[in-house]
Amino acid sequence: MRSLRWLILLAIGLLAGFVGYTYHLRTNDQAHAKVAPAAVVPDNVNIQSEEWAFTQTQDGVEKARIRAKHMRQLKDQSKVELQGVTLEIPQKGSTNKKYDRIKTERAEFDQKNETLYADGEVEIFMDVPEGEEPSGRLLRILTSGLTFEKAGKAFTNREVSFEFDRGRGKSVGALYDTSLRELHLNQNVELIWTGTSPKTIPMKIQCGNAVYKEAESIVYLLPWAKFDRGPLHMEAGGSVVKLVKGRIDIVETQKATGVREANGRKIEYGAEAMVMFFAETGQVSKITGDTNARLTSTTGTSRTDVNADKLVMEFEAGEEESALSKAYAGGKAVLVSKPVAPAATDTRIVKSDTVELFMRPGGEEIERAETAAPSTLELIPNRPRQTHRWLNGERFFVAYGKDNQIEKFTTTGATTRSEPPPRADRKPNPPQLTWSKELEAHFDGKTGQMSRMMQKTDFRYEAGDRHAKANQADLDQTSEVILLAGAARVWDSTGSTSGDTIHINQKNNDFIAEGNVTSTRLPEKKPVAATASKNAPSSPMMNREETTQALARKMTARNGNRYILYEGNAVAWQGSNRIAADRIEIDRDNEMLKATGNVVSQFADRPQDNKNAAKQQQPVKNAAPTFTVVKAPEMIYTESDRVALYRGGIANLTRTGLVVKGKQIRAYLNESSEESTLSRAVVDGDVEIVQTGTGANAKRTRTGTAEHADYYPAEEKTILSGGRPRMVDSMKGTTEGRELTYFANSEKLIVDGAEQKRTESVIKRR
Repeated sequence: MRSLRWLILLAIGLLAGFVGYTYHLRTNDQAHAKVAPAAVVPDNVNIQSEEWAFTQTQDGVEKARIRAKHMRQLKDQSKVELQGVTLEIPQKGSTNKKYDRIKTERAEFDQKNETLYADGEVEIFMDVPEGEEPSGRLLRILTSGLTFEKAGKAFTNREVSFEFDRGRGKSVGALYDTSLRELHLNQNVELIWTGTSPKTIPMKIQCGNAVYKEAESIVYLLPWAKFDRGPLHMEAGGSVVKLVKGRIDIVETQKATGVREANGRKIEYGAEAMVMFFAETGQVSKITGDTNARLTSTTGTSRTDVNADKLVMEFEAGEEESALSKAYAGGKAVLVSKPVAPAATDTRIVKSDTVELFMRPGGEEIERAETAAPSTLELIPNRPRQTHRWLNGERFFVAYGKDNQIEKFTTTGATTRSEPPPRADRKPNPPQLTWSKELEAHFDGKTGQMSRMMQKTDFRYEAGDRHAKANQADLDQTSEVILLAGAARVWDSTGSTSGDTIHINQKNNDFIAEGNVTSTRLPEKKPVAATASKNAPSSPMMNREETTQALARKMTARNGNRYILYEGNAVAWQGSNRIAADRIEIDRDNEMLKATGNVVSQFADRPQDNKNAAKQQQPVKNAAPTFTVVKAPEMIYTESDRVALYRGGIANLTRTGLVVKGKQIRAYLNESSEESTLSRAVVDGDVEIVQTGTGANAKRTRTGTAEHADYYPAEEKTILSGGRPRMVDSMKGTTEGRELTYFANSEKLIVDGAEQKRTESVIKRR
């Protein structure tokens, strides 16, 4: 930029030349001067001249031309007085014969000290064509109290002002060293560049003092500097301005802080070392910051801070001013977004080696952020009873909405950590951990809270001893429910469940599994409560010492798997004991099992040989067990009394050689350690009991009917009562009575007839 060169630099230099030429003229070249004769020379004047002019040449080349309306030297004084002085020095290398012209009304040369001093106003015009008046691209400098020394230094302690084609400026005091070609502006320096377009916003620079090195086109601003350009303001320590063809090209600063505030939004930035780059129009094109670099974007609802070792901000040119388009933060970059109102939403912190911000048009709001290295997103709750979260990934993509609110977040190679608030009893909840190859999170545009998070490919979950995995997972933050899809499985210390999909409630760890559900519940380590029934030995229906397995279309688990509901072709079993139904409901806290819809239960007796072998600690033989199978529309089992109630239509109980039917069957179960699982069966309503023989009597059948029946498998005893009990033996005939008791093992039949009517029997003869 020639603007500072056109500062006081040439003015002082040209006046310095003027002094040299004047002195040389007075001592050696008076014979060549054209001096108008003075009318009268006072007695105290040694030399006097009017309309004096002088031209100096060297090797035929003009070096300077000097004119003065009046010149005189007083007797006994070493000072020469000049009036109406004009000094013109041709520009070196100029092909169009241009001069730098300096005018001052009065000047004084001290021969003894070899200094020139102009106390009054000095006016300088640069690039003046020969024989013409100043016009066009000119620099006009005004100052006073100018002193030039023999060593080649010119200075003034008074105000200096200047104008040039791209601006203006001023300072208090100036010094120019002709040998070094350096200009020093001493105090209260102010420089204003207006640029080439009338629409361009001027750049105003202020500093304590300035040093301009003409040969290098560099201005040093010391010890501080301020830069103002419309809404853009920056303060710094020592700074360097680099010029190109009269315009600011680069500004290098130390310990700089800047701010741009417009339309209710503010962008602040700073660094230990900051560099500004300018376009030819004078607008900022780029700003870089090194060491403790920072950028802050503030809107009416949120504040976003970026801190890093290095910061690069790129600007897009506008009609009047450029706007921030992109910002890059590198080296331990940290991006913090927090609400202006502390409890409005979470504080969001992104950490990465690099963070790149892309701004919306106008440069006031963030459009998106990207990282190119492993990164962390931390969501710190500002409200009570909220979850603290961390999301880690290989590379982040963050989309922003209005007021710098995060709308969408994606990453790869993801891991997350969530710390729920303490439970109502103030006991801490275990942290919730996840892993996946892909992660996508969505945030509520109004509240800024995360509303949904999706994780795909090799998803894994862990919370205490609760684990899960699936092809993908979808967290609905509003309900705090995770949906696992594709080969989904959850497991903990109590067992495991798998299915096509599994919904997990993060608040209480309840879950729902659907589609090809398989479930395994491990034996309980100890009773969960000190009740008599729960400390008592278990039954085959809800055996606490055995593993429970199940299949179903759908499974619902609550209260730490203490309540389980299987639906849709459900089957649950423990060893050989099993139950199948459309719906199976297990409530372990209330020790109840309920099944509805096509209920089929199966209980296996322990073979006698196995029981004896176990008592004698001998190898168990593989004897075939005896099964009790009960079918009914509905079954309710209570562990407290070990009774299974089958009802809802026709109930059917089957054992080897025995079929029992009725509208309702109560099955009383033995302890699980007993040889027989069935202790007693009580049947009511349209009872029918059919027994078939074995061996040689395989074709023999006994059919009993009544309104009520009691069956005791250990004694193979059946008691029929109610209605008109009847026993039909295919070989011995029919027996009826008020109550019939039959022992299958001994084929003994006891008839208890009513008093008012004798018992009737029909005996078949062979």
